[in-house]
Amino acid sequence: MRYPIALLVLVLAGCGRQADADRARLDTLLTNRPIDSVILTSLRTTNVLTGPAAWKYVEALSATNRLKGFSSKAQLDVWVSLMSGTNQVAQLSRYDTGDWEFGDFAFRLRSSP
Repeated sequence: MRYPIALLVLVLAGCGRQADADRARLDTLLTNRPIDSVILTSLRTTNVLTGPAAWKYVEALSATNRLKGFSSKAQLDVWVSLMSGTNQVAQLSRYDTGDWEFGDFAFRLRSSP
C-alpha cells in the first residue's frame, strides 16, 4: 500500500515544479514581449483592449501584483489572450472565484485590471 502513496508524492512534486516554470515563463513574456492588445473572450462576448487600456491590463498581471492562487477549476469566466500584433503571446484563464491560471501556475491578483 506504500507504493500508491509514493507515486502520489512524486506526481504532486512534479506539478509544483511545472507551476514554477510556468510562473517564470509568464514573467518573461510580460517583460520581454511587446503586448499591444488584450482579447477577453467569454462564452457570450469578446472584448478587445488596445493602447493604454491594454498596457494597464498587462501591468496588472505583473509579479508584484500577484498572490498565490488555487487551481480550483471553478467556473471559467474569461480567456485572456495577450497579443503582439497578430501573434498570441500568451493565453490565461480567469475563473469566477478570482483565480487565474497560466499553464500549471495558479494565482490571484491584489488589484484587478
